[in-house]
Amino acid sequence: MQTSIMQIRGSTVQVLKRFFLIKYLLSLYSVNLFLRRGCGRFWGQFPTYKEAYDFLPPRRRVVYDEDRVVPISLESFLLVHLFDWPILFHLQRLIHDKNLRRITDFGGHIGVKYRAFRDILVFPDDLRWQVIDVPALRREGERLAREDNLPALQFYAQPEDTEPCDVLLCSGVLQYSDISLEALVRRLPRLPPLILINKVAVSDFGPYYTLEDFGPGRMVYRVFGVSELEDIRTALGYDKIADWTVPYRDLVIHGPQGDVVAPMIGEAWHLNNVPEGSQGKSH
Repeated sequence: MQTSIMQIRGSTVQVLKRFFLIKYLLSLYSVNLFLRRGCGRFWGQFPTYKEAYDFLPPRRRVVYDEDRVVPISLESFLLVHLFDWPILFHLQRLIHDKNLRRITDFGGHIGVKYRAFRDILVFPDDLRWQVIDVPALRREGERLAREDNLPALQFYAQPEDTEPCDVLLCSGVLQYSDISLEALVRRLPRLPPLILINKVAVSDFGPYYTLEDFGPGRMVYRVFGVSELEDIRTALGYDKIADWTVPYRDLVIHGPQGDVVAPMIGEAWHLNNVPEGSQGKSH
């Protein structure tokens, strides 16, 4: 009996050793590079989107324009988080000054920010919340907006299709976008007086692309260089009127030289040839 127990213990120890050995090997950058796999929440550093996307086997590639991706993290997206409060602050100021009539929400999913914020902010009756997003999210967003009788929530395929807005909101989207922020703004029917960007990862080693663990596979994720946002803002003709760090949201990216930390930030930009308080007056 004692011999059997010792044999079981010995076998268990061997199994555990193999398990931890395999786990260790799968955490090595070189092994993941060979297997085209990736490990952890964020893995890899690639100079271009295409190199990051092509690195993954087809079955491991995930993009937002897939019906299977729509429900992922949706329950969390519909909540107000700590990182939303700077955005709420700026929107509340515009509402107070009666300068908010139309918001363009780039990458607004199914209208999650409108749905979350309307429980906190008192929107004007004639507000229009314009979401620009990919077909899978637009389809679901339009269906739910009809079902919930939310006529203020509108969905668009392209920036050019929207109406001129008082605010361009880019929250947690620039890292996934296939068009640059500068190109997006220039494609709008009119430069918005205010741009609010949030949840943008920046790094001294950027810009580069990494791979985010995302449900059934991995999604390409862009990390900005520390001076990129300033360069874009200057080129577009905006002044930075506020900035903030996003608490508890730093990215830890497993790269070829070890782990790299990329903090998340947000900024508010005001068009420098438009007097503050003048937006909303032309609608």
